[in-house]
This record gives sequence, C-alpha cells and structure tokens, in this order.
Amino acid sequence: MQTLLGKIIRFYDQRVANHYDLHTKAAFAAGRNAAHYHTGIVQFNDQVPASEKDALAWFHERQNAVCDLIWSVATALHSPGRILDMGCGVGGTLQRFQELAERPIETAGITLSSKEQAHAQQHLADAAILAGNMLDDPRLPKQWFSLIVAIESVEHLPGEFIEAFMRQANSLISANGLLIVVARSATSADAAQNTIVSQINDYSLTQLTTSDSYLTAARSAGLTLIGEINLTDQATRYWKVRHEHELFQNSKDGWFEHQMYAAFREGWVNYRLYIWTRD
Repeated sequence: MQTLLGKIIRFYDQRVANHYDLHTKAAFAAGRNAAHYHTGIVQFNDQVPASEKDALAWFHERQNAVCDLIWSVATALHSPGRILDMGCGVGGTLQRFQELAERPIETAGITLSSKEQAHAQQHLADAAILAGNMLDDPRLPKQWFSLIVAIESVEHLPGEFIEAFMRQANSLISANGLLIVVARSATSADAAQNTIVSQINDYSLTQLTTSDSYLTAARSAGLTLIGEINLTDQATRYWKVRHEHELFQNSKDGWFEHQMYAAFREGWVNYRLYIWTRD
C-alpha cells in the first residue's frame, strides 16, 4: 500500500510533469524550438538578430550552449560513453550530446512526463527514455553511467530530497564517472525567502535553495566536488533578453520572465555548474 508521503510525492510529480507539458506546448505553438526548457547562457555584447527566424535560431543556440559547456567539461575530464540525463524532458540535451560526440555513445533519460518521454523517444530512437521518478526508479542500472547530468531538475526537489538525489546519482555512476548538475539557487537564506523568489517557486514549482545545500548534500552522499563554474553573469544576460523580447516569453505578458530577470539582476539568484565524482 502506498504511504501518505508517497502519495504526496506522486501528486507533486504529476504537477511538475503537467507544468512542463504546458510550457513545451506553448513553445511549439509560438514557433520556438522546444528541445530545451532551461536557462541559456549569453556572452557579453551578444546581440539578438533582427529577423524572427534568426532570433529563434539564436535563442535555441544560447540554450544549446549550456549542453556544449557540459560536454566540453565532461570530455576534458573523462571519456563519457554511457550517459544519463536525470530530468531529460523532450531529450534536447541528449540529442545535442549525440551531435557533439566523436564516437558512438549510449544515452538514457528519465522524465516525469509520459508525454515528454514519448516525444523524446521519437527523436532518440536508440536511447532508453523512461517516464518515472529519478529518485527511485528501479529500472535505472546501478554503477553503469560514466556521465550523469541534471539541468535544473534538482531545483524541483524539496530540500530534504536533495541528498536522496545525490545518493541515487552516486549509486548510478560508474567508477571515475561524473555527475554534472546545473542549477539556479538562492544566494543566501534570506534571498530564498524573498517575495520574488517565492513567486518564482510558486509559478515554476521549484524549491530554490542555496548553493551550500547542494554541496552539503553531495558530501553527505559520498560525492567529491572537483569543479564549479559560476554562470550567473551569462544567465542574467539571458533572462534580460527574455525580459525584453516577447518572442522568447512563455508566461502571460512576460510575467515570469520579468520576475526571473529581477531575481538575477538584484543578486537574489545565481546559476552554477557543479562537477562531482565518487569518493
């Protein structure tokens, strides 16, 4: 019999799945490439092209840039062959890795949404794409993956479940394997309680916590931090573009995009890439 806690978790999982289903649908309806639903990185003096077609392609590449950075970091440290995306959505990150790989790789992903799982499988015929909970799905093989990535998916976990995620990831990566997490986080405990940050959490069903929460949970789970990259400036420029350009907005009247830019601009939220390996 399912416990009350289990029922609450599954209900929350379904809400998150529905959230991504709706925004993916909105992106397709607006003519945008919906391969990614995560923050992009924009370099200094990078300009949005004038034409709508070129602007949409530019926007997609700025989101791809996060995947490209992960791949360059991973390949500099390791030779990833078996890759798992925890929170894969429609499979855009795995698809990008396949484009970047110079030799064949095995890819797998897990997402809460059965709709996004079906969409990802269409574009990644040889990948193993699962619909399920990344914290406890028994179909994920232990000590199998040389690279696990999680882009903004851990943000949806309540604080007490972050260590559970880290322990799950530690159990899935092979010897010398890597866990790379990209996440927005509050810059302090006070920032986490800020009204705008709270509104962002309510809208996107996230639980933005501090960077220290990730670092502490990973240490407790037996993971060793080997690198960290601060992408806050590039992410701030990305959200400034979304704040200013209706073409890149999912929310009504750009409300969410305006709030995200305010949170970055005022220094309440940062954006970081973390690299761990097993102890």
